[in-house]
Amino acid sequence: MITRDISLGACVLDLIDNSVDGATRATDESPAQRRAKSPKPHPLSSGSSRYRGYKIELKCSRSSFRIRDNCDGIPVDIACEYAFNFGRDPSEHTDADTEAGIVIYGIGMKRALFKLGKEFEVKSNTIDDGFVMNVDVDAWAAKPQDWNLELTTAKPSSNDPGTTIEVKNLHPSVAQELDTDAFVTRLIEAAARTYAVFLDQGLELRINGAKVKPTEFTFLQGRGFQPLHQRWKESVPRPSAKPSKVEVEGEIWAGAATTAAGARPDSEEDEDASAWGWYVLCNNRVVLSADKTERTGWGLTRFPQWHPQYNGFIGIVSFRSEEPYALPWTTTKNDIDVDSIVYRRARARMQEAARAYISYSRTRKANLEGAKKIERSAPPVRATEVSTQQQMKTPAVPGTTQGTVNILYQKPKRQVAKAAAALGDPALPAAQVGIKTFDYFYANKVE
Repeated sequence: MITRDISLGACVLDLIDNSVDGATRATDESPAQRRAKSPKPHPLSSGSSRYRGYKIELKCSRSSFRIRDNCDGIPVDIACEYAFNFGRDPSEHTDADTEAGIVIYGIGMKRALFKLGKEFEVKSNTIDDGFVMNVDVDAWAAKPQDWNLELTTAKPSSNDPGTTIEVKNLHPSVAQELDTDAFVTRLIEAAARTYAVFLDQGLELRINGAKVKPTEFTFLQGRGFQPLHQRWKESVPRPSAKPSKVEVEGEIWAGAATTAAGARPDSEEDEDASAWGWYVLCNNRVVLSADKTERTGWGLTRFPQWHPQYNGFIGIVSFRSEEPYALPWTTTKNDIDVDSIVYRRARARMQEAARAYISYSRTRKANLEGAKKIERSAPPVRATEVSTQQQMKTPAVPGTTQGTVNILYQKPKRQVAKAAAALGDPALPAAQVGIKTFDYFYANKVE
């Protein structure tokens, strides 16, 4: 069954994705218009109000589940041909797929509805058309030769364009879980992370009446701290036939970070490590949160495994493409396709970005109070405010020379210059080349 390999929480997020993409379609220009004008705004733009005025309201209980939005609705042709149609070729890109969107019409919405219960109703209105769909899952399943989900067209409503989905006769396990405060709390936390960019740009999301506030990503900048911020582009084969290539934009931020409350870890034994690690975004939707596993490079190919000593590190890697299929996410959108060539190349960048913080964490451990004093005086800045910086910089912490030795050796100037260039800074002093190459060797061969 298509519902077995996805959690209830992920199914709910799939339905929210549909609403978010509706707002994206409504606020987007055509691809031709975009190409003729300026490039897309910053992927994590905090100054944008693109989604202001768009609202999504979700209510769940033991008896029913309902999600309602004012995000301009689902056009009837998309509903008939893609959203509620079984058997679409997964490699087929169509006009139903929102440019740079987070929904690939085909399985997500249907999987979510079947996961939730045995009866569901979908009402949707655009400024041009509308429809109503009522499905009794048991009655539909009793006709194995007929996979069609029937809908009735309705008059458009220019005053209230949007979609309402209500599921009743919930599966017993679903009803039990939806009725718990713990599930609702987890869902709010997941939504705050997953849709942080959209919420920051004005989207309003409420879950059982509670307004979801976006997770903020902040880094220390100043007093010797400078987060890394890199951008790149690459062309990859398009899953569908024409054109043969599609562009993927990549972006990385990494550095000494703070929690939403502006806190830094007290020590490596800090109990709450939930904020630290790597965040992976595809078309602005968070796919992995605070990951500390091999997926994001930790413990992979002689790179050190995550250690509590690294608490305080946050990295963000963002992938964007007008072709959603080109992005390195799975159909559940809560995991990464680690075999994707786009992701494998990015992961090498991610590992290199983390090395500087690994080195700083050793210094921090040697004089925690001295390091925290510097950290307290360094202002936090949002990821959107970090300028392009090819390397992360961290401060020297006074009083951390005890237990150290000097290493002195000579090498040809030409080799040192080449090593400096390979480290990303041809002007790097020879002493720093020695330190960085030692740190690289230690991280790869010793730890």
